[in-house]
Amino acid sequence: MTPPPLPPANPDEHQYWTDPILCEETRTRLEHFRNLGWLPPNYKPKTLEGLAVVERYWRRYCAHSNEDYVEYLLSEDKAIYMNFLDWMSRTSREKRLQTYDEYWRRLCQYFGLFARQPVNHHVHEQMRRYLEQVFPAERKISCPRKRKRGDSFKSDLPQRISSDDLPNTICYRDIELFYLRDPDGGRDVLCAIIEFHNLKGRPEGADGTKFFMHGDYQLAYCPIAQIVSLAFRDDAFENELTSELIWRIKVPKRTRALPLRWKKDKLNLPLLRRVVRTPYGYGVHPTLPMTYDSSRLALKDLGEDRGFEDNLGHYNF
Repeated sequence: MTPPPLPPANPDEHQYWTDPILCEETRTRLEHFRNLGWLPPNYKPKTLEGLAVVERYWRRYCAHSNEDYVEYLLSEDKAIYMNFLDWMSRTSREKRLQTYDEYWRRLCQYFGLFARQPVNHHVHEQMRRYLEQVFPAERKISCPRKRKRGDSFKSDLPQRISSDDLPNTICYRDIELFYLRDPDGGRDVLCAIIEFHNLKGRPEGADGTKFFMHGDYQLAYCPIAQIVSLAFRDDAFENELTSELIWRIKVPKRTRALPLRWKKDKLNLPLLRRVVRTPYGYGVHPTLPMTYDSSRLALKDLGEDRGFEDNLGHYNF
């Protein structure tokens, strides 16, 4: 596959590379080329936005290698390009919507901004073979191994979500609710694993801490019973459960545990939410989490109603 031809340059058109998309140094170099009588390819703004992403990586790589980024680009040395893509895969955190094949195509277009011709055909073919060998996960699955339509694989691994994107409260996604089979044949136990992201004294961005708990037969003091009741209030269970059925569930003999899954649209819903005044009295806000102060005052009122000498607080639990 040969490199794509360079788009024809029309001096009467607006030159999009003059817009503040690429870095200022690149625009200055291209303006110098135009003053010398050569007009660079007039890529469209969307293409230039993709080139700007590659440009940032390429300039960082050249600064790391103490090389001029234009001269290094025009060298047409396949080893340099290979090392760049390898460095890019090791240093960048994530790739969105673009594969390495796409990054290589953008780098070739970026090459065309400074050269009067596309990348050498021989170098281009070697880079294509390199991408197919080193980054096979980016390529299509061969025909004999393709899955049938609808036969999709669902990973059991939890999806990584930045702590900045999570609410500062416990949501349904933070709770793993499941039945654990009793090996002695007794009553199966309803258990939960709750992940806390905002612990006092933990630095921002630190991984959450998970707590395991099992059901207590004194339901008034059982946190899992409270979670189940709130889940029924929010209609959060994925399957058709009722308050009577959930306590009679049996784990199948061939499995050790039976997970109870949440609806996808409820995963980011706070479990404890604010109480708001409505035309019909008081109700629960559909999305806003309960504030720490209101929770503290509620515990204090409960303690006073029960006649405790000291005020109840979160640390009592």
